[in-house]
Amino acid sequence: MKRCYHCPRCEALLNPGTKIIIKAVKDLGAGLLLFSPQVGNYNLVMPDSFHLSIGDRVTFYCPVCGTDLTSGADENLASLDCRIAGRSRFQVHFSRVFGKHATFVVRDGNVASFGEHAPDYLAVNFFGEGEKDVLAYSGYSRHV
Repeated sequence: MKRCYHCPRCEALLNPGTKIIIKAVKDLGAGLLLFSPQVGNYNLVMPDSFHLSIGDRVTFYCPVCGTDLTSGADENLASLDCRIAGRSRFQVHFSRVFGKHATFVVRDGNVASFGEHAPDYLAVNFFGEGEKDVLAYSGYSRHV
């Protein structure tokens, strides 16, 4: 089943083909980046003219409506809505820091974590109700 990623504001489909398309801005540079829709796959396609170094924090925007995709849960994460045909909507949060591999799927009160840097985000509260630990909610959590 195909995961369909959407802007949380305008609900535009951001992966009409095989990649998720997101606008990225760093300092005075901007470019369209192509991400894998597979959670935990950190391969990225970016234009040669858009230069990132490990540790650079990027701001991601919807390429359709221009909404800042920074997560409300943590300023070092961005988030998208995701739908799988026949299933409910859920959120995918991913690191805005280039080279930091951390992705979180938030669905039905659970958090699944992916990437070797996911433990760096243990204090993130995805549910907005006081201090909570990511792993305390992750009945199906794993670190890849």
